[in-house]
Formats: sequence, structure tokens, C-alpha cells
Amino acid sequence: MKKFIALLLLISFSSLLFPNSTSPEPYGENEFPDWANYLRRYEVITLGSLPFTTMGVTTIYTLYRYIDKDFDKNYIPNPFALTSSAANLDSDEQKFILLTAIGTSIVAGTVDLIIHVIKKEKAKKKNSQIFERDVIIQNKIDE
Repeated sequence: MKKFIALLLLISFSSLLFPNSTSPEPYGENEFPDWANYLRRYEVITLGSLPFTTMGVTTIYTLYRYIDKDFDKNYIPNPFALTSSAANLDSDEQKFILLTAIGTSIVAGTVDLIIHVIKKEKAKKKNSQIFERDVIIQNKIDE
């Protein structure tokens, strides 16, 4: 066991014992294709919005259920309930909330992707029109 811990420590701190003389270079502007950047942005937006959409869908659903049950005190909305029994949700309601939140996150990521792609393509088109004109360079002769 002691040998394993010593080996683990050696591996963990090997960068201090054997420093690398080269430093990493930052990514270049055109190092990744556009589709990879779009996919990464879509992934970040979709997964990043999931906690917020889950909280929103839970709040809206429990509020709807509270109103639908004629304001029964057993169905008071509590989006911060620690357990499903405290929130008074059965498994079908939990599945509905989770699937709706996932769908909402996918829609948010897709809408962001569409807007981002359209803006990027418009900018490319505008830049290509600017550089379509012929540039004439003339030597100026000092007299």
C-alpha cells in the first residue's frame, strides 16, 4: 500500500520534478472547423441551461397543479423540496418534468445555434463583399 501511495504521489507531482521546457501554445483562430465550434456552443448552451429549465418547469408545473387542485394546501408549490415525497410528486410527474426540461433545453440550444449561425454567415457575406473590390496599389514617386 505504501508503494502505491508513493507511486501516486510521484505521478501527481512529476511536473514539479521534471519540468517541461516548452510551454503550450494557445489555439489559433482557425484551428477548429466552424461545425466543431457550433457543436461545442450548442452543447454548452443546452447542458448549461438544463438546471434553469428544470427549476422553471418544476415551478410552473407545481403552480399549475396547485391551481388545478383548487388551491389545496397539500399541493403548495415548493421547488426547493429535498425529496419527491416532500414535493408530493409521483414518478410519472417527475418523468414529465425532467423530459419537459430536457426538451426545453434542447430548444434553447437549437434557437441559439440558429441565431449564431445566421449572424456568423451574414458577417462572412458582408466581409467577402468588402474584399471583392479590386485593390490597386500605385507607387508614389517623390519628385
